[in-house]
Amino acid sequence: MDSRLALMAATLLVASAGLGDKALAQAERRQLVRDTVIDGIPCQRTGNASAEFHASGRLLECPLQRDTVMWGQPLPAGTWIRLHDDGSADGAWLSRDSRLSGIACRGDGYRKWAVRFHRNGVLSLCFLRHDTVIEGVPCLSGTFLNELRSRGRTGVVLRSDGRLSQCMAARAFTRGDTRYAKWDLVRLPAQTRSSASDSSSPYRHR
Repeated sequence: MDSRLALMAATLLVASAGLGDKALAQAERRQLVRDTVIDGIPCQRTGNASAEFHASGRLLECPLQRDTVMWGQPLPAGTWIRLHDDGSADGAWLSRDSRLSGIACRGDGYRKWAVRFHRNGVLSLCFLRHDTVIEGVPCLSGTFLNELRSRGRTGVVLRSDGRLSQCMAARAFTRGDTRYAKWDLVRLPAQTRSSASDSSSPYRHR
């Protein structure tokens, strides 16, 4: 049982890792004793965790003081955001489940299930609370057990135009001439994803 718990903890770390690791090594940390607007962003006072700043002095990470639209995405209060040094989107830990780029992403708080963004603000990666059909593909939810069984591959990956790039199949299905089984990693090549029937609606899901 101890080894299984260790694996689950490692899975959670993987799910939350990768948000600016290089920047993190160079970051300056400061506790915010009051709600503060930094670089135009409404940051919430911090408790045990600290806001972080790039070597340039620009904001790297803080929790949002209120519901805020950033990079065209509606982010709920309490969400910890991460920014590149130029202020463009990097990632976040959502305080609650949220719909980003048309996808309902799992949010359980700081350093848990991460979301990532392309620099243009379009969602790059998220984990699903429930199995979800995206562009006709039944994508698997992100849970501890699913992450363990899939070796950490349940994240839904989107391209910079918002179209689905890959996810893990939640059930058996057929797409074109290809038959997929549950747990198959479904990769959609960019040159074959678009069609006249769906070109006007890049975020098809239910």
